[in-house]
Amino acid sequence: MAKQFGISFKEISPRNPWLHPGSCSNFLLFDGSHQLSEQQTKDAWAWQDLLMRKLQQLARSDHGDAHREKTLSAVVEHLLGSDRELLEVMGGVKARAKIELFLRLMEAWFGLTVEELNLDTFVETDLMGDDPGAHCIVPAGMERFIDHLAEPLHDVIHTNVSVASINYDGPDGVIIECNGGRRVTADRVIVATSLGLLQSGKLHFQPELPAVKTGALKRSKMGQYMKVLVQFPEVFWPKHATFMAQLQTKSSSGGATDKRIYFPLVFNYHLAKGVPILEGVLIGDNASAISASFTDEEIAHALYLQMQETFGPGIPEPINHFITRWDQDQWSVGAYSCVTARNAHEDPDLLKQTVANRVLFAGEAVDPKYQGALQAAYFSGLEAAAELVAQNQARSLKEQLNSKCEAAHPRLTNNKPP
Repeated sequence: MAKQFGISFKEISPRNPWLHPGSCSNFLLFDGSHQLSEQQTKDAWAWQDLLMRKLQQLARSDHGDAHREKTLSAVVEHLLGSDRELLEVMGGVKARAKIELFLRLMEAWFGLTVEELNLDTFVETDLMGDDPGAHCIVPAGMERFIDHLAEPLHDVIHTNVSVASINYDGPDGVIIECNGGRRVTADRVIVATSLGLLQSGKLHFQPELPAVKTGALKRSKMGQYMKVLVQFPEVFWPKHATFMAQLQTKSSSGGATDKRIYFPLVFNYHLAKGVPILEGVLIGDNASAISASFTDEEIAHALYLQMQETFGPGIPEPINHFITRWDQDQWSVGAYSCVTARNAHEDPDLLKQTVANRVLFAGEAVDPKYQGALQAAYFSGLEAAAELVAQNQARSLKEQLNSKCEAAHPRLTNNKPP
């Protein structure tokens, strides 16, 4: 699609940099203001690869069933205390701090804390972390894809219109009630809202959705991924860095507010887009708590203080910032869906199931293979559209057959005796 639309990519890492940081060149590791040497960093990332392998081996082994109900945090503690190779690792320098960082990087990829993830996460996850191939960014912005996809549909896309309810119990299809009094009738409807919006109850269904679907909704969860972008007047950090990870989890300066915010991972936007911007990330319930408690200015200042502790007090002050708060967005109510310890394996398929042959569902939450990713939303939309077309074609064929039967046998089709 990128080739079709002429959209260029910039490679960041040949593999998943969150699950396999050792594959990412210039992924720097700091302990406070001390930058670990290249060899020390390689050794640390080798430990993470070892932990990843051990988790997947356990997940796919016969012994994995005994740990299915445990949180990922508990499973990791079990491995650290029982696996010979990991026991050796725990005897190394700053071993516990490194393990904690590895867990934070996993959280950054999955969008949930290790208290919410479980071992099932690693059953289907290839050690590549996702699809084979490089991890890239789109310098021009991901919205370029939306622009191209929407271009031939501009005349039929209605903006600034919100749907309040969907009635699928009538004799002639569905009735879609919009805020402001507008009503739309249709044979069928595809619901492609976020999981968070469906869970919020702001979109009403008449009658209520089947229990099997509402059960899957209750078990599922929207992950939280807060991006904290802070712009500086100039670059004071290593320009060649892709990511900068921090082992130190506590700030030694600043007020009480700043001490509560820790950024385990910082992305270098200068490398990606040539601008003096750093991006810190906050994940899961921690991100939700910070989003609810602190202003944008306080959160951005916390990242600035962390950079002072890393690079010294003489760094320039920020000149701008931007913070994503997807948990507070009424249309998304979260960043993207995630598989948690509460989820049943079949929940994405249950979320996707068509209701009453009239209400179809799409979105990243209904695709078990790519759940949480942009391609999940795209592919599920194509699948729902194909199902809708197939249903309409089947109905059209049935109507044609009935019409031919009436023409050939009028008395029989009118239920009159010959």
